[in-house]
Amino acid sequence: METQLKKLKNWFDILDDYKIIIKHEHHDFPTAIIHPNKISEIEPGKVVMVIKVNKPSLIRYALIDLICHEIAEHRFYEEYPNYKGNSHKHKKFQEIERALRKNIEKKIYEEHG
Repeated sequence: METQLKKLKNWFDILDDYKIIIKHEHHDFPTAIIHPNKISEIEPGKVVMVIKVNKPSLIRYALIDLICHEIAEHRFYEEYPNYKGNSHKHKKFQEIERALRKNIEKKIYEEHG
């Protein structure tokens, strides 16, 4: 998991301000907690974020996120079958996708409160 986090850090500079700690815990879905007032002693100046995860929960999260994205695409084109632009930029697509992702958030909240 640490190797994958290192790859993400190489790809996304938005992560540079955070000390991300991965805690391997069994959950149906992963969760993360940010501690905005806690600065890392290991890496001074970085805000601490703790991710509670295990590989199966991360796979489930990635799969349902991808599936919801594709369902949103399908529903968008059902509503706009002749649309020729980039559907991802269309407000209606974003609304559909956001509504579907709320189901993921609800499930995570049910587990982690």
